[in-house]
Amino acid sequence: MSHYRSSVLTGDLVKSSRLTPAQITQAFDALGHCAEVAATWHGAPLKFTRHRGDGWQVLLHRPRYALRTALFFRATIKSLGPEFDSYIGIATGEAAMTMTADLNDRNEAVFVQSGHALEDIKTKTGKALATLKSMNSFAPKLAYATPGAEAAAVALADHIAEDWTPNQAEAMAHMLSPIQDMSYTDLAKTLDKSRQVVTKTLLSAGYQSLYLALHLLENQDD
Repeated sequence: MSHYRSSVLTGDLVKSSRLTPAQITQAFDALGHCAEVAATWHGAPLKFTRHRGDGWQVLLHRPRYALRTALFFRATIKSLGPEFDSYIGIATGEAAMTMTADLNDRNEAVFVQSGHALEDIKTKTGKALATLKSMNSFAPKLAYATPGAEAAAVALADHIAEDWTPNQAEAMAHMLSPIQDMSYTDLAKTLDKSRQVVTKTLLSAGYQSLYLALHLLENQDD
């Protein structure tokens, strides 16, 4: 069976027990829409799969966009309101080329590693996170499965995204596409806000720094 290099995002809604059934449905509708939009970035369906009640998973055909895609999912879920967020574990590796749409049946190492990264976030048991157990106020939501530049970038991006307000998250979700360069003027029209407001919103959301970091990370082999 042929394999290809891919990334897997495995997520869980944060504090889902505090959400109503209607809110959980709203969250998964938003996540499903994210997968449809991001499929155009990756050139293939992400096979968005729900599992374990409040969990979800996607398969990315272009690993270079793994962090960007994770931020897109998180921005979209956080834009729904302050009570919404998602943990996301990220891993990159080989996946079998198969047509099945249900990722719950996949057991390649990349899927297992992504799931472990998610559990590491929630329990602070990863190689790096274990040293932070005493920092009770530190609650990461994103993590990369293996040490390296990607893991460092994910940790710093997580810190920036943690404080996004719903308005900031909504603006960021529109600006994260790698194939559509949306101007501040276009964003202002889309959100029906002034250019001054969206400029201030993106500045406070750390957009410029994230834009540069993603560009450098995604083009490191060019």
